[in-house]
Amino acid sequence: MGKEWSDEEVDLLKEIYPHYTNKELSNIFGRTYHSVIGKAQQFDLKKTQKHKDEIYSKSNSGANSGNFKNYRIVNSEGYVLIKKPNYPYTQKSGYIPEHKYKTEKKIGRPLKENEIVHHKNGDKTDNRLENLELMTRKQHVKHHHIGAKRSKSAIKNMKAAQKEKYSKMEKSDHPYFKKVNIEKALELKEKGLTVKEICEKFSISKKTYYNKLHEYERGLKNAQ
Repeated sequence: MGKEWSDEEVDLLKEIYPHYTNKELSNIFGRTYHSVIGKAQQFDLKKTQKHKDEIYSKSNSGANSGNFKNYRIVNSEGYVLIKKPNYPYTQKSGYIPEHKYKTEKKIGRPLKENEIVHHKNGDKTDNRLENLELMTRKQHVKHHHIGAKRSKSAIKNMKAAQKEKYSKMEKSDHPYFKKVNIEKALELKEKGLTVKEICEKFSISKKTYYNKLHEYERGLKNAQ
């Protein structure tokens, strides 16, 4: 029996299955041809004639389909992912966002939890070093809100809507009070999952994740 498919691998297979041959997919995921076919059938993934024509055209364009050393795809969020299976900070599938990889290679270290790579011209696929800027998450949020003007009434309505939203929640579901197994979350991070992926698994926001992480760290510090 082969190794289980991770959620990340399944999501990636669903995204790219129509565009590549099963042999190529076998190389991408490091699995047998039959494993790829079996998983595709499980989720009823198919290649239309248009996709088959696309694959045929690509295979006859001179591209080396067997070489995935610098393999690039675009994910559902519009970011370019590259195949770097031997890089220590890749996802389980062996892919890493190209903008993150290039920045880490440039600065000579992995990104910190509070750091993010910003595309200066807004094009997520333009990963030239001159278009990439390292920021803290706080700086990034401020950058995207510069010039965003909201009227006093709009701000008042936003606060009222937020208050109403949380008033209908059970206390245990509130982002601040929701119970999170932060140790399990940290284990998943060690296995290569991103904070976003962890938050999706626990159905929490990034803010809640970091609140719980800081709370956990304070508890460890106080116990010393």
